Amino acid sequence: EYAIGTVMLNIERDTSFLLVVGSGCLTDLTRYISSRTGIPFISVPTAASMDGYASSGAPMLHGGYKRTIISTHPQAIIADVDVLCQAPYEMTASGFSDTLGKLNSRVDWKLSNIVIGEYYCPYFVEVIDQVVNMCVDNIEGIAQRDPAIMARLMEGLIFSGIGMLVIGNSRPASGSEHSLSHYWEMKALFENRPQHFHGTKVGVGTGVMAKFCEKFFARNPSDVDLADVQARKRPLADLEHDLRRCLGPVGEEIIREVTRTQYLEWEAQKQQIEKLQGSWEEILALQAIEPTFERVFTIQRAAGASILPKEIHVGRDLLREAILHAKEVRSRYTVLRAAETLDWLEEITEEVVNEYPAEEAQ
Repeated sequence: EYAIGTVMLNIERDTSFLLVVGSGCLTDLTRYISSRTGIPFISVPTAASMDGYASSGAPMLHGGYKRTIISTHPQAIIADVDVLCQAPYEMTASGFSDTLGKLNSRVDWKLSNIVIGEYYCPYFVEVIDQVVNMCVDNIEGIAQRDPAIMARLMEGLIFSGIGMLVIGNSRPASGSEHSLSHYWEMKALFENRPQHFHGTKVGVGTGVMAKFCEKFFARNPSDVDLADVQARKRPLADLEHDLRRCLGPVGEEIIREVTRTQYLEWEAQKQQIEKLQGSWEEILALQAIEPTFERVFTIQRAAGASILPKEIHVGRDLLREAILHAKEVRSRYTVLRAAETLDWLEEITEEVVNEYPAEEAQ
């Protein structure tokens, strides 16, 4: 809030356009200010570190709660490949990991389309797939900062942002892996701990969700006992208590904006269970496009990017907490919400956490 106020107070009345030279935070700050002042802006990225350069969404922190505010897109993006190649490699690895997360987000998007009828655009999924494949096929060139490959990585990140711009939200590029990233970011702020780059956290979240989805698809909703699920259903007050305990004042924001609007009373939950049961064959087909953890691990290691929770200072307790509560970060249907509806969330979470040895998650 301080940064926004400082810039707004120092903009001259006759300013024709804004020029932002930097990466994610500066670009998001400028797009927000541009939307509020009506002054167009041009983006000059200094790192291929994230996929939001072309989008209109500005992820902003307000009181520790990270929300995406629809703002405006740049009039032009001018990226100098030589500058991109000179950026710290950790930032480039972050951009690569942000792109890799689309392998999971497309599954969440289609699942939402099947279960609750959310709009789904196969064309943009195909575009995003091409972007991901281009990056994966050129891992060595990215790791070596080959100028031609870095240019293609940046193009891919820009196309991903265009997809979000056209759809009107971040659905084409953001799913449960991003929810984990946002949760870890807010938790670190709440506890006053150092942050890792957004894409770095997304890469780890993609690995976690690969494990989660594998276990989700291995189950059968036909085995769900409705009476048992109803008996075990957690009251809204319990969920609110957990969020306040885990995130303090930020938890209050989440409760007000997401939890109370997304919580399903029993009849609505029962209908969703029946929808999941009746659509399971179609849902199970998504297993073919969800990457395995082994594939994500191999790709991330080849890119020199983080993949294990310990590499972003996430221990087993925080890993468990994030998987259980990340669904509350956004009003967005994902596999985490589906697992909660079927009363599978806690069991699958424990299975995933237990696959990370204690010494690997400290």
